[in-house]
Amino acid sequence: MHGTAKAVQAACLRAAQEGYERAGLSGLCEEGRWEMALDSIQSLDINAILRKLQKESENEPNSDSAHHPASS
Repeated sequence: MHGTAKAVQAACLRAAQEGYERAGLSGLCEEGRWEMALDSIQSLDINAILRKLQKESENEPNSDSAHHPASS
C-alpha cells in the first residue's frame, strides 16, 4: 500500500511541475501557472497509475503472483 501512495504522490508532483512549466511557457501569470498546476493534478488518471503499478508488480520476479499463480 505504501508503494501505491508513493507512486500517486510522485505522479501528482510530476503533473504539477509539468503544468506549471507549460503555463509559464504559455505566458500565464503566477496565479495562472498555479491554476494550471492544480488542474494538471485534478486531471490525472489515477486508474492508469494503478494499472501501471499492477503491471510492474506482475513482472517482478518476487511478486505474490509469481508465488501464487491464479487458478484457471
